[in-house]
Amino acid sequence: MLKENINNLIAEAMKTHQSDRLETLRLIKNQLLVLEKSGHPYTEESELKTLMKMVSSHEDSIKQFEDAKRQDLADKERLELNIIKEYIPEQPSDEDIEKYTNEVIEQYMVNNSLSNDDLGMRHMKPIMELVKAKYNTPNVGKIVSNVLKNKIFK
Repeated sequence: MLKENINNLIAEAMKTHQSDRLETLRLIKNQLLVLEKSGHPYTEESELKTLMKMVSSHEDSIKQFEDAKRQDLADKERLELNIIKEYIPEQPSDEDIEKYTNEVIEQYMVNNSLSNDDLGMRHMKPIMELVKAKYNTPNVGKIVSNVLKNKIFK
């Protein structure tokens, strides 16, 4: 987990005089401390969600700064965003998750002797659990829901 390595990363950035990296690592450390003190279980998944929220926040800030013609601030946010993304594991694409979800649905229908007419939203939870066993990323729920709705409501 990043939480265990963050202090070493900060020390390394200080030694190498990488002020932008140091500042961003301190932001990450602060958000991880907020997560830890929130009372929610601290897991790799919650850590990833925190980093993904930071990415989303920085992307929104970049858009707002560019709309306001503040390229200097947008560039600073973009630099921080790239540093944060270094600590996020490679995420599967939406297409990969969608393809796997279709495979899981087909297999689920075979295992449960279901036809396309029998498939319903009540089957989402078991299908979701099967997909999450392989891909446990923040956007999995939305993708599984969309794929299942497309199969049901064609």
